[in-house]
Formats: sequence, C-alpha cells, structure tokens
Amino acid sequence: MPAIAINEATERLARAIENSSFDDLVEYYAEMYPSEPRIQVGHPKATNVAELLAKEIRAGLEPETLVDLWNVVYPKDRNVYYDEEDDVIRFNERVLNYAD
Repeated sequence: MPAIAINEATERLARAIENSSFDDLVEYYAEMYPSEPRIQVGHPKATNVAELLAKEIRAGLEPETLVDLWNVVYPKDRNVYYDEEDDVIRFNERVLNYAD
C-alpha cells in the first residue's frame, strides 16, 4: 500500500513533467487546462510548456487535482486516491472483495 506525502507527490509530478516528451506534455496540458486549446508545435506556449506545467504544479494544486494528474502521468498506477486523514496520496492498493 504505497503512500506518498502531498509535497513529495507534487515534486515527483513536476520532475516527471520536466522530463517528458512533447507528445506527453500535450496530454498533461490538456488535463490541467481542459478549456484551453490543445498545444501544438508552433504554439507560443509550446517552447516552455514543461516549465509552465512544472511551475504550476509546484505552486500548489488541490490534492484531488494531483490525483487526477497522477492518473495521467502514471497510468500504470491503480486505485489512486487522496487520503485526507493522513494527508497522503495512496496508490496501487489491493481492493478486497468481500463475499456478501
């Protein structure tokens, strides 16, 4: 049952985004700014989109927004959620199926 503190999750997401391909950055931008037009090569923000997104993440996102972005950046992680009691993001927990 991995858990990661909010500040650590924030930094991990920011670093992942800084090291992403442009194609992945397009998806991350769309997740963070769904009402904005998609960024394409030649778009004014295209040259510094990684820096822009990492800066926005480090400025502080709501935990639920971090979870949404986590699901896009780390698609292999499952059962990602914010545990407000412990103030951590939990992921890859096994879901127990109980017999009724």
